[in-house]
Amino acid sequence: MSTIASVAVATVGWAILIWMIALAAPLVAAIVGALVTGFTILFFLLPFVPTAIGLGIQKPDRYRPKNAPGITTTREYPPSKFGFFIYPHPGRVFVIERGGRFVRAMMSYPHRMFRGEIRNPDNDPDGQRFLPNEPEYWEIVKTPDGEHDTHPLPFPSPENRPWFWIFYSPLSILFWIWKRFVFKVTGAAFTGIPPFQGPRVYPMERNEEITLESGETELVRVEDYSNHYRVAHFQYPVKIANVDTYDKIPVRVMLNLVAHVYNPFMTAYETDDDWTTRFSNLAKDATTGFARSRPLTEVWTAAKGKTRELAKRVRAFGLLDTYKEALRQEVRNGTSEAEPGETPDTDAENPTRSQSFTCAFGIVIDNVNILDISPMDPKDTEKLGDVARAQVRMEAAQLDAKGAVAITEETARIIKENENMLRDIPHAAQILGMETSVRIAQAAGTEGNLVYITGGTSQASDPNQALALQELRRLRRQNKRLTKESEG
Repeated sequence: MSTIASVAVATVGWAILIWMIALAAPLVAAIVGALVTGFTILFFLLPFVPTAIGLGIQKPDRYRPKNAPGITTTREYPPSKFGFFIYPHPGRVFVIERGGRFVRAMMSYPHRMFRGEIRNPDNDPDGQRFLPNEPEYWEIVKTPDGEHDTHPLPFPSPENRPWFWIFYSPLSILFWIWKRFVFKVTGAAFTGIPPFQGPRVYPMERNEEITLESGETELVRVEDYSNHYRVAHFQYPVKIANVDTYDKIPVRVMLNLVAHVYNPFMTAYETDDDWTTRFSNLAKDATTGFARSRPLTEVWTAAKGKTRELAKRVRAFGLLDTYKEALRQEVRNGTSEAEPGETPDTDAENPTRSQSFTCAFGIVIDNVNILDISPMDPKDTEKLGDVARAQVRMEAAQLDAKGAVAITEETARIIKENENMLRDIPHAAQILGMETSVRIAQAAGTEGNLVYITGGTSQASDPNQALALQELRRLRRQNKRLTKESEG
């Protein structure tokens, strides 16, 4: 029997039961009917009461000190699990628990759905079907054609409920209609009655970037609580201090990891309730392994793209396709479980053990930005700056030397062209010196007929020298013309 038919039969059964009670005890039936009708009307009017739903929203940091100046960096207050509703903002997943046990996950994210909700096996990447108690069921995938986005309040069905649900299904469906009505009016989704059922609340640790009075930026460690997991992109800055290089000069590295949760079930239950520490530690281990095998000049500067190698190396531990291939390889080899004492291979260029990936606890790294790499000791920075300035001075001296050689070569070429003139014309050497200066000025972009180059002296230009230079040019043009005529 289908679900619709079963619910219809149960509804008819409830109607017959109510009718029999009304015949047996009309007064009791009237009182009970009035109470049920009154509460139903009250609940449906509740969303229109100002702040009524807002007061029931769960806020994990409800007990954060109100008068704390600036950013509260330590978690010195208990979490708040009170709340009947949450606002399922796009890109967030809420894990609902009842008595500490997983019930389901809630998400409202356009063009996304849980993998286990795919109805047509042909739309599944592997053509498989999963049960709600399997981690693969809660993997976030793009909604295939012909499927529907995941709704935070799906229609109740006997798939995830006890066998006797069918007997109270009419009340369950009426309750679902009310939850959908509240969500439609206010955007709030009902999660359960605390403390029996509600979103999972866990400790959250992160680094928040602040701007100092000097204008420099600094990362401040912040500890608080959260009740959701971000399946949309989020930024997670990581500060790594005292990373030794190959030549034992420590550096400070600041990374910005752009990532997203692809499986909230794994993030919630495949760690010790502290995914942030495990996430940052993998990035730190990969960075340490990179720096210790390279000298400071390769780690600190962008020479030969070394900093991008660091970004690629860190991101390699968050690639989903590589992680799944590592899982398949382990299954083929019968080594899917880590051996006792075995550690993730975060010091390798390309990780091969599945536990080395952030994907092992449900997080994909999409991009890695290198915010800063600098020596820990300011004296090391100053010495490296001296080396850089010396390099610039050396290159400038080399350019000056090349310029001097060019002048000498040009002078020698002019003298060789005018060997006969030096023998026949008095003062020709002085005139050729002026001609050389003019040619060099022309080569530098200055018109020789607009300025006089006088060999570097501070004396005014001699008119006789100018006339001699003009005569020399006339004789040279005449010689060239006679040479062409004789050749012709």
